[in-house]
Amino acid sequence: METYQALGIIALEPTITLLELVDRSVVRPKGTLQDITVSVDSWEYPVYFLIINPKNKLDGHPMILG
Repeated sequence: METYQALGIIALEPTITLLELVDRSVVRPKGTLQDITVSVDSWEYPVYFLIINPKNKLDGHPMILG
């Protein structure tokens, strides 16, 4: 939670998505960031991101998947 709070993201949208990882374990994302605009060169793309906590707590930072 600290990472996206540091980025100024206030709230996550709930999601019913389940992700199956390579080791066949299933992870439920913490939530979704919707309608985030990503600029690449002169193009802008609306992107949705899933926020998940890693399985091992080495650093304790969540992963953001786009």
